[in-house]
Amino acid sequence: MRGVPLTRWLVGGSSGGDALISPVVLGGTSVAGGPGVTSVLLPWAPVEAGQIATILVPLKYPGLTVATPAGFLALPNSVGTGGFGSNGADSGSVIAAVFIRVCDGTESGNVTITISGGSANTIFPCMDIWENDLGHGWTVACVNGADQIVGTAWSVTFATDPGIRAGDYVIAFTVSNRDGGTTSAEAISTPGVTYGATFQRRNGGSSNGDDIGRHITGHPVTAGVSSGNSVFTATYSITSGNSPAGVTVLAVLRAPNASGAVSGAIRGGQSGVNPGGRPS
Repeated sequence: MRGVPLTRWLVGGSSGGDALISPVVLGGTSVAGGPGVTSVLLPWAPVEAGQIATILVPLKYPGLTVATPAGFLALPNSVGTGGFGSNGADSGSVIAAVFIRVCDGTESGNVTITISGGSANTIFPCMDIWENDLGHGWTVACVNGADQIVGTAWSVTFATDPGIRAGDYVIAFTVSNRDGGTTSAEAISTPGVTYGATFQRRNGGSSNGDDIGRHITGHPVTAGVSSGNSVFTATYSITSGNSPAGVTVLAVLRAPNASGAVSGAIRGGQSGVNPGGRPS
């Protein structure tokens, strides 16, 4: 099925027909860092050639810049900001920076994540590895939007339609301005598109510095072609003061393949910053 033209970047391999990605998660780890951080080392999970690595960097506060890690891509609209209130505990605005790499199988050691424009108040990065079993490469498009209304009802309306169709897999990377809360009932509404069951990858926060939340969900597209902009919604478990508010980045993954179905997998995940943080 061919739909609206895609605003996409081919980030590895070659393209052909398309098939549904059906990820499963096999594990991962996470730590967090507090005030004064200017760079972090993010360990690589085991990878094989053709797999795709996504890095999410949740960060306080806007005004800082996350340099694109060596060997990764920062796609258009893959970095967003949002939030509410002045800087402080469970308050203020946050950054969500998403980076993409198609692996060649030789990756090992650590990925260095560098911040410029000052030092972080709190940072909570993670890496996940996704697998395209047939190894024909990936196309990826990103959009981002802010939730700046405090309350348990999280809602982000995106300003553009990247072109979503049956067989795609959409990852929602959400960063909020508080810890101590989780999300549920995560859903994407896109005109013309039907989604399958939501897969919750990460759901928690860090109390380092002025607190930050990190939530990642996956959404398989089972039918249709997008004919308008998407809305991401979720229910937050707690609200107080100026939180939760923040930003969501959608990454639309397509696994090109001439024929047959593609099964996908998160082969693990690592995240790391300064010692002493609290995993979620």
